Amino acid sequence: MATMFGELSPRDTDNHIEIVLPTIIKRATDTNKFISEGAEKALIAICNNCTETRVFAALQAQAQKSAIYKEKLCLGYTVLIERLAHKLKNFRDLERLVQTVVRFLSEGAVEVRNQAKYAILTMQSVSGTQRELDGILLKARLNENQMEKVRKVLSSEDFESLSNYANTRYGASMRASPLGGARHTQYNAVGVAVPKHKVNGSYGASGSDGF
Repeated sequence: MATMFGELSPRDTDNHIEIVLPTIIKRATDTNKFISEGAEKALIAICNNCTETRVFAALQAQAQKSAIYKEKLCLGYTVLIERLAHKLKNFRDLERLVQTVVRFLSEGAVEVRNQAKYAILTMQSVSGTQRELDGILLKARLNENQMEKVRKVLSSEDFESLSNYANTRYGASMRASPLGGARHTQYNAVGVAVPKHKVNGSYGASGSDGF
């Protein structure tokens, strides 16, 4: 599936996104590592290669179920933000995209919140300047509470707990994807923060956000 969406043109795959995406995201939450890794690669391929507006519409149409399902949805938004790069500020659905990601910052599950933080950090890394990032956030029409959450993510220098995420299935999938080598930013690739110190432990350990 990942190969099909990665190699065929959007003209050939766009009409199939809405049909296959629910199944792909569900499979990405599977406890079988082989199945979940393959599904994540397919999700990344879809978000990276199909028409951006069609991808966004398909992600928006998904019912937000379990925490792990929401995490995979947020992964899709993160890849889309990275893929849009300098075009993000002119994306026609920018307001809904940013608001959707920011809402994930308020989720109860630390895994979902951390994935949302990666999306915010990715947004920062693809913005050419601070002024451009400020313009993107302004267009999103975030309320004061939402802006405070975003500022907390952007201003924090403690990325250590998030750095553990690079060793999860998501990190492995991204390193193997076209996105993994597409852009080397201060976050390495697709928002993966470069830690100041090596950290041991598992992703989301002890329920800490790391901020």
